[in-house]
Amino acid sequence: MIVDSRATTGRPEAIASRTSSDTMSTTCLPPVCRVSLIPGGSRTGPNPLRAVTGVTEAGGMTDHTTRLDHIVLWVEDPIAAAEFYEKAVGLEPVRLADYSAGEAPFPSVRVNEETILDLMPRAKAERMRMLPGAAESSGHPVNHVCLSLPASDFDALRSRLEESSVPVSDVSRDSFGARGPARRSFYFRDPDGNVFEARHYD
Repeated sequence: MIVDSRATTGRPEAIASRTSSDTMSTTCLPPVCRVSLIPGGSRTGPNPLRAVTGVTEAGGMTDHTTRLDHIVLWVEDPIAAAEFYEKAVGLEPVRLADYSAGEAPFPSVRVNEETILDLMPRAKAERMRMLPGAAESSGHPVNHVCLSLPASDFDALRSRLEESSVPVSDVSRDSFGARGPARRSFYFRDPDGNVFEARHYD
């Protein structure tokens, strides 16, 4: 279990790091977790969010079933990382201005209405003291995160990454995931070495 400090008050929240025996392509290791992008819309700019039911005016979900809330990625430069995820991946920054102004401990990028990726400065790894052994296991990228999207957005993402000179793997077929075998999938790395998989089921 890797733990991160979610606020300047020291309130901890945990990120689970797990392994799997799934067989993957030779370019990547087993999956850790999978999240989905909102279908539809252009991926040339920030991720377009549609109207969401079950969300309060304050932004909280009113449906409290178990779901993936966030994943924390260790990065060297959160501002540069946010720029990468906005321009190359098409995810909308969250609290970036607050972080730049010193009013938030880290920025995030939004995957969909329910899930964000937190961009935690690697320099904070040594402060992880809320659980025994947390500091020793902090600072390492997760195995990989998988983004599931529609086929058209899958192709657009790969094109954007290639235009940005981001190395990508070959396209694989029938890789197993949360919704069964994917039609196609590929892998890429962010500037901090975090590995992502992109896939589509349609």
